[in-house]
This record gives sequence, C-alpha cells and structure tokens, in this order.
Amino acid sequence: MRGQDQRPPRGILLDMDPSVSSAHGEQENSVWNEHYDCTCYHPLFVFNQFGDLERCALRPSNLCSADGWKTKARNHLSAVWKLFKQTEPLLSH
Repeated sequence: MRGQDQRPPRGILLDMDPSVSSAHGEQENSVWNEHYDCTCYHPLFVFNQFGDLERCALRPSNLCSADGWKTKARNHLSAVWKLFKQTEPLLSH
C-alpha cells in the first residue's frame, strides 16, 4: 500500500526512555556519572507505539533522566500535529 493511501492513526503513543552511553577518553560533554561508575553520556530516546525511534538527543550524563523531556516532547508533538491534524498524541514516560 502506498503511503498516501494509508489513513493516519487514531492516536500516537510516545515513550521517552533515557539510556547510558560510555565515553572513552576526554570526549566533549562527557561527564563522570557516579551511578553508572563511568564517564558517559545520558541520551534520551523517543519511540512510538510500534517501537520505531522517533527522535533522540545526546545529553551529558550529569542530567537527571527526566531533564528536558517536556521540551523534547513539545517539539516532537508539534511536528506530529502538523502531519496528522486529527491524531491525538499520547505521552508515556
């Protein structure tokens, strides 16, 4: 089926998940994280209900897991609303 023939979904579920990505050497914005016991980044991933990666942000590891989620969600949701005006986005974090 061609993309333009498909109907937009009734709703979109967005799941935001932080992760840890070890850094080696003195990489820019990598920070020591006591919890993970390493110098690392703390990326934030946004997935849809199908498990597809929608967006991601590479962040320093000294940020709390939830830091910046509202801004990331707001930016992504505005893009979703432009594509699917009748779709209701749902957010899970």
